[in-house]
Amino acid sequence: AQPNKAIMIGDSKSDILAAKAANIDVIALSYGYNQGENLEDYNPQYLCDHFLDIIPVLTQR
Repeated sequence: AQPNKAIMIGDSKSDILAAKAANIDVIALSYGYNQGENLEDYNPQYLCDHFLDIIPVLTQR
């Protein structure tokens, strides 16, 4: 898939950094395996507090 057609969904700094390295948008989930880090500090394109919050993000793309 082309990077502009893909999106990463993750819950850690590593997920965000991997998506950025691959030039893929990322939806970060504020819960899960984030080891207490504020994922907003890593500037994901989207930050969701609940899994179902990703639906509007996916449908608007």
